[in-house]
Amino acid sequence: MTSNCQLPIANAHEEAERLNDCDKTWCDKSDKHPWVRVFKKWNDEKLQGLVCIAIDAYNDSQVETLSARSWPSRSLAVEHSNHVLHHFESQGWDADFVPFDPPASCYHYRDPMLYAEIRNIIAKQEMKKVAQLLKDCLCYSVQIDGSADKLQVDSKFITARYVPCDEVSVKTVFLGIASSDLGGAEGLLDSFTTCIENIGINTDKLVGVTTDGENANTEKNAGLWKLLQDYIGRDILTIWCVCHRSDLALESVQAEVPELTIWMSNVLAVATFFRTSPRRTKLLHKVVPHSMATERVVSHYNNVKTWGRSSLNPETINGILHISLNGKGASFFDPRPVVSEFLTSKERRNREPCEELYKQREFVKHFFKQESGCL
Repeated sequence: MTSNCQLPIANAHEEAERLNDCDKTWCDKSDKHPWVRVFKKWNDEKLQGLVCIAIDAYNDSQVETLSARSWPSRSLAVEHSNHVLHHFESQGWDADFVPFDPPASCYHYRDPMLYAEIRNIIAKQEMKKVAQLLKDCLCYSVQIDGSADKLQVDSKFITARYVPCDEVSVKTVFLGIASSDLGGAEGLLDSFTTCIENIGINTDKLVGVTTDGENANTEKNAGLWKLLQDYIGRDILTIWCVCHRSDLALESVQAEVPELTIWMSNVLAVATFFRTSPRRTKLLHKVVPHSMATERVVSHYNNVKTWGRSSLNPETINGILHISLNGKGASFFDPRPVVSEFLTSKERRNREPCEELYKQREFVKHFFKQESGCL
């Protein structure tokens, strides 16, 4: 066996030893562990609050719920319910009701901007995982497709399919949604390069690209296919998406066979049947073929952007979709790396909150108002 073959095994062994040492330092509460070194500077109450925020932010993104503004009030409602249950369990269910009057510490970090900040940290950590997957894989290809939403914003949706080194399979990951002020093929290339630069992906293992058949993609001398190959400095596989190509062929057949027009209207009715119901759309996501991964991302994008809780911030939409499409379920989410990164950048926040300042916030005044009525 050559030294080149031994190197990955040696690296894997070293990484296993490092993780083992890391576990030991965590169990021993040693300052050598980066999380312990950060967490020791903070009291348990604040750490518990941040852990709750991180889990809430992750779970909200998993179900594609834009909840930065509603989260503070929702979290206070949870505290209130815990207070009520504890009171009745200890005093009996016939005891007098006691209004919820939390201490100042209960308001600490209960802020929509902070919630959004933690969600962005989670998204960036998911992006790092995706970048590492594509760095370690045998090879990967990208799929690029454009779509305009209800606000006529033309965005490029980019996914990747990769072959892992340790198993014979093809897996799909979401890379991002990007737009460009440039038009045509230059705009497509600019969107792609912006997306991979934001995540930190290089093109060393890029072997192919799939798009539809419009001239901006396929034109021999100035299309995206040609510009992308010039950008990475070598030839790659260029594929005209089978779904888009079949659709064009069907249009030609439909022109010759009028009965197919009726059939097509029935097919479109099925699409409308799913699109108008969030629950049915989720069922459709479970059976969508891999070749339509980009179209699936478009569906999730519209779900996030147009459901009455609209966010026009591209960073927010990309972050939520990275967590929703690339992340594991909320039960597998470990909040400690997120809390550690947040606290490392927020040393100035290690102070007691001002109760009067927090009580001036609108969601707090609304939560604790004593008068009934809408005016």
